[in-house]
Amino acid sequence: MQKPNTYVSAEGVLIPKEWTAGNKHAQTPSKYQRRVDQAILSIPEWYLVFSPKEQAAYTAHTTATTFPYMRQNAQIWDIHKIIKVYTDTNETNYRYNGEYQLMIYVINFSSSAEYITKGWYERTVGKLTDTKTVETDEDRFASRYMSDYVAFINDNFWYEFDFKNRLKQLWTETSFFDNHFLRKIERKYYLTSELLVKWGYGKLIKMGAETIHGPDDTYTTVLVDSFPTKSNNNYPILETNNERTLLQLNRYARFNGEINQLAQDGLSFKEIAGNNAAIFVSLKLPSNKFFSTVYTENIFSQPIPSEPGRKRVVLAVLVKDLHKLLIQVKEDQYDVEHVFDY
Repeated sequence: MQKPNTYVSAEGVLIPKEWTAGNKHAQTPSKYQRRVDQAILSIPEWYLVFSPKEQAAYTAHTTATTFPYMRQNAQIWDIHKIIKVYTDTNETNYRYNGEYQLMIYVINFSSSAEYITKGWYERTVGKLTDTKTVETDEDRFASRYMSDYVAFINDNFWYEFDFKNRLKQLWTETSFFDNHFLRKIERKYYLTSELLVKWGYGKLIKMGAETIHGPDDTYTTVLVDSFPTKSNNNYPILETNNERTLLQLNRYARFNGEINQLAQDGLSFKEIAGNNAAIFVSLKLPSNKFFSTVYTENIFSQPIPSEPGRKRVVLAVLVKDLHKLLIQVKEDQYDVEHVFDY
C-alpha cells in the first residue's frame, strides 16, 4: 500500500486565529504594506518552484522517464486543499482573495494537466526508449534546460522564460545520429512538444497576469529592532530611529538568504511588509527527524518523492519569533527551503 503523499497532524486550522490578523498598528508606511494572507497563499505557487527543482536534481543523473510525476501531482492538490481550509473559513481573520485564488486554480490545473500527461507518456512511450541513466544529447539538454528554468523562476514569473530560444537550441545543439537513436528521436519529439506548449501557453498567461499580480514588485520591507551594525548594513535603509530600522530586502528566492543573514547577525523582526502575524516557512530534513518548537505550529509535511529519505515540513511562526526559528534550524543543521514572505 502506498503511503500518503501529505501528512497533517489534525483536521482544520492548526494555528490560533489571532495569528492570522492584520496589523492595525503597523509602523511600516502603508505604501510598503502587503496583505496578511499573501504568505499562506504563496505556498501553492512555490511548490511549483520546488517541484521543477527536484526534477532538475533528478534528471542530472537519471532520465525523466522514472520521475514520480503522479505523486507530485497529488501533492499539488493536497496543498491546495490545506490552504483552502485556512482561507475559506471563519476560523481565521483572512479576507477572501478571489483574484489570487483564481490564479492558484489556474496554475494548479495547468500544472496538473502537465504532470498527468507527462506521467502517462513516460509510463508508456517513454518507457520503451528509456536508457535509465542520462546517455543522449537530448536527455542532457533536458537536464540543462530544467536547471536553467529553476534558476530563472526563483526570481521571475515562469512565463517570462525564453522557451522559444530553448526550442531552437534543441534542434541546433543536439546531434541527430548517435547511439540510442530511438531514444534521441523520441526525446526530440517529447521536448519539442513541451517547449511549444509552454511557449504558447506562457504568452497567453502573460497577457492576463498583471491584472492579478499587478506590477512585478521585487522588493519588500523588514522592520528590525535596532540599527544594523554587521554585514546586513548593505541593505537599503528606508527609515531609522533609536528603536527601529526599516530595511528594504529582495523578495522571492533571495529573501531567504537575506532574512536568514539578518537573524544570524542578531537582529529580530517586528514587521515584514507591515505584518506581524504568522509567516510560513518550509524546511527540508531527513524523514526520520522531527522539528518542533514552543513558538511554531506544524501545518503539514510531505515526503519528497524524488529524494527517498527526505521530507518537507511547512510550519507557521509569528514574525517576532522568526529569527529564533532561523537560528534553531541552523543549529540543528537542517535546511530552510523557503520563507514565504507576504
